[in-house]
Amino acid sequence: FVALSQLGLNFANLGLLAGALGVGIGFGLQSIINNFLSGLILVFERPITEGDIVKIQLDEGEVIRIGIRATTLRLYDASELIVPNSDIVSQKVINWTLANRQRRLHFEFVLPIQDLDPTRVVYLVEDAMKNITQSADLPAPAVYYDGVEDNKARFYIHFWVERDILFTKNQVYTDVFNTLRLHGIGMIVPEAISLKQVDEHAFQ
Repeated sequence: FVALSQLGLNFANLGLLAGALGVGIGFGLQSIINNFLSGLILVFERPITEGDIVKIQLDEGEVIRIGIRATTLRLYDASELIVPNSDIVSQKVINWTLANRQRRLHFEFVLPIQDLDPTRVVYLVEDAMKNITQSADLPAPAVYYDGVEDNKARFYIHFWVERDILFTKNQVYTDVFNTLRLHGIGMIVPEAISLKQVDEHAFQ
């Protein structure tokens, strides 16, 4: 240091350069460090674990890997979504299987009010739902009449599943539609239907 000082090297400028370089590196690594610390929180706090079914914003799938920087979800179309760990820690996450693998699903349908008997509709739909129970441990499906809004009668169904979620939802929707059509009760078609384009998958 004495020799370099005698040669005219200014250590004050070198210190400023090192400080500026340190600040730049710190900003550059801020996101990486944030994700790393968030990964440690996920590992030790365990709000999600591998195999859980979670929903993060609009994406829902199975957790297949929790890494140091990011967590990987396998979506229902078999694609894999990589989510930064900091997003999971800082945002609202629905974990469908944190305590157990039983899930309650909600299905709402609307019928024209003219000449409608709500008690008969509830009875018919409840009878149609008797075949969807997957095990004796699950509560039985329940059908509710939710009153009238804009001259339309609203009904909804609560039903529980613990596996084959998509298949069970399809069975419920199909059974309700077929039961109402069989007894001459028509559902109201929405005025507008929003379609989301989905890329064709190799495993079609």
